[in-house]
Amino acid sequence: MTSDALAATGDRKLDTAALRHSRVAAVILIILAVITALIFAQADGDAVFRLSRPNDPWALPDLVVPAGPFTWIAAAVLAFLGVRQWLSKTGKGTALSLAIGFALVIAAFLVWATAGKAFSLTGMLQATMVRAVPIAMGGLAGVLCERVAVVNIGIEGILLAGAFTGALVGSLAGGWIGLVAAILVGGLFGFFLAAMVVTYRVDQIIAGVVINLFVLGLTSYVSSQVFSEFRFLNNAPVFRSIDIPLLSDIPVIGPVLFQQNIFVYGALIMVAVATYYLFHTKHGLQARAVGEHPQAADTLGINVYTVRYVHVTIGGMVAGFGGAF
Repeated sequence: MTSDALAATGDRKLDTAALRHSRVAAVILIILAVITALIFAQADGDAVFRLSRPNDPWALPDLVVPAGPFTWIAAAVLAFLGVRQWLSKTGKGTALSLAIGFALVIAAFLVWATAGKAFSLTGMLQATMVRAVPIAMGGLAGVLCERVAVVNIGIEGILLAGAFTGALVGSLAGGWIGLVAAILVGGLFGFFLAAMVVTYRVDQIIAGVVINLFVLGLTSYVSSQVFSEFRFLNNAPVFRSIDIPLLSDIPVIGPVLFQQNIFVYGALIMVAVATYYLFHTKHGLQARAVGEHPQAADTLGINVYTVRYVHVTIGGMVAGFGGAF
């Protein structure tokens, strides 16, 4: 078979996969449209979203949204996006349609839940950023491991180990030392996972489950037998929010992004740095090469074992940081 024939076959496979994904997205969007119409569109009254807080330097007027009309419009747009994806000949725009669809569903839910009441949108977004830190750090740890072809099932256990270490060491030596200890313990568990998976060829799923069960058992025992008796060991200080001058005064965006604690700032920085590192640096390219085709990477002189050890360990440190939250 010629190279042109192979290329044509590959293009046909890609087109088929894109169309299949488009059809699946269409079904999801239509289901969301039905749910929105049957549940959320039954709301009565206006949803009032407060965009400013009492002490904000600049006060914005409240955002008043008619609940019924908005949710019906959201349902109609969802249905339109679903039909559009189903009729698409190329399957393009699937990700964008899904992003718009999920954003509309979230907005419709908020309007439905707030109908007839007032709700601080700024406060909700600010709290959401804080609560999302452990999930984001766990996801980032998974990405760093997955890019080098290591499935890290033990992320939950590493998060728990970071939380336990941060609470224990933070209670004894202070918050910052507790945070550093949590990161180091996360890295230690990451290194342990890498050793089992890379060096000793233990099944990745089994290795991750071992970490989860070990950490769960250890922390449960210590919490019930030690923390309950010596309560001062579970009294770590709380990191207060740090306001960034000028930026924190921006309406809505300021409180959400620039009036946060060190964990939110650290999470935002880590996500940005990891994205740049993986897709715009030589070492990031090597990591992706190891994950996608380790034999070819080894042929080019890349030490596959070292790359996997480093990235899985760093992933563990990221999860430890998220657990310390």
